[in-house]
Amino acid sequence: GVPPPGGHHEASPGLGSEMLLFGGGRAPGAHVLVLDAAECVQHARNSSTSLRVAVREVAPSTPEGETASRPRGRKMHAATCLLPWAPMFVTHGGWCTGPHFDDLWLFTLGRSDADLRDVPCGRQREARASFGGGGGGDGG
Repeated sequence: GVPPPGGHHEASPGLGSEMLLFGGGRAPGAHVLVLDAAECVQHARNSSTSLRVAVREVAPSTPEGETASRPRGRKMHAATCLLPWAPMFVTHGGWCTGPHFDDLWLFTLGRSDADLRDVPCGRQREARASFGGGGGGDGG
């Protein structure tokens, strides 16, 4: 499995009781993770159960014919989930080692083009990429 993030990660609400996590820790990963917040509460209430809760990675999806791209792992960044308005997770900036990142990354949460059909954006193709880097700097 994917290790849970360390300190300085970003957490955003997802669908239902899901929480989306990105970055953080001494060696930040470039994975968007999903944590079931309801399961965390249940484990906390039940003292006889382990407090360890599994996280799962959101599988990247890339338009046919394109190569998957991910941001570098980071901490001290900004991130948010755009649900319920759009099935997207956005992250910006932060740092790992060296200069701060000045990039913006978009991660779509849909499994197909149909999931993104009603998203009001000018460039549908760019919105489909699992991660799309922008800006300069060392992050893309």
